[in-house]
Amino acid sequence: MHDLDLLLSIDVKRLRTRAIGVTWEPGGLSIIQLHGEKAVEKAIAYAIANPVASGLVWRPEDWPGVTASVEELGEKELAGSRPPRRSPAYWPARASIRLTWPECLADDVEGARERIGTRVEVLVEEARAEAKRKGWRIMSRVEACNVSPYRVARTEEEPGGLRPQVMASSREERIAALRRLKTFRARHAECKERWCAGDRSVVFPAGTYWMKKHHGAACEPFP
Repeated sequence: MHDLDLLLSIDVKRLRTRAIGVTWEPGGLSIIQLHGEKAVEKAIAYAIANPVASGLVWRPEDWPGVTASVEELGEKELAGSRPPRRSPAYWPARASIRLTWPECLADDVEGARERIGTRVEVLVEEARAEAKRKGWRIMSRVEACNVSPYRVARTEEEPGGLRPQVMASSREERIAALRRLKTFRARHAECKERWCAGDRSVVFPAGTYWMKKHHGAACEPFP
């Protein structure tokens, strides 16, 4: 199996003209903890403006993927049907999710909407200026809708970049959040070691998901 994976990986890299990185990306998932209202607003604005910042389209609303405008925040419902050839045992026929406001912004929805909208405008203008400076060819809405899902970007992400783990409203909040995260991981590792040794009385720290969901482990309640 190891030889098969190795040969298949080499062939995939050759077909994708990918020289660096790994084919079976172990670190593809990036989860960032948000602390504070400003951090949450910044993350929402980033998600809305990201198609423009990535040099794909000129306007966020031109992107055909799953997205929402500033006006749709707290109002839009995303829905989809089960793809063909997917097992009904694991995929429902149809699923939906409604975009709701984060609790930290719920008391000032219109103010948050205005601040996020202003930030989106700034990010979009900066992205457009950068695209023009680099001479990028940006797709129209029609072109973006017709892009094959099998197309692969021909540019590589520069190696060695940082992957932030937390986003906070201030430096002090960020340092405190990183310390809490470090403590959580240390306690989780200790609890998992005891669990693997056969101790089922161990209580995992608050925030543990996988061990609770899939193994029924006991967890501390959130404060």
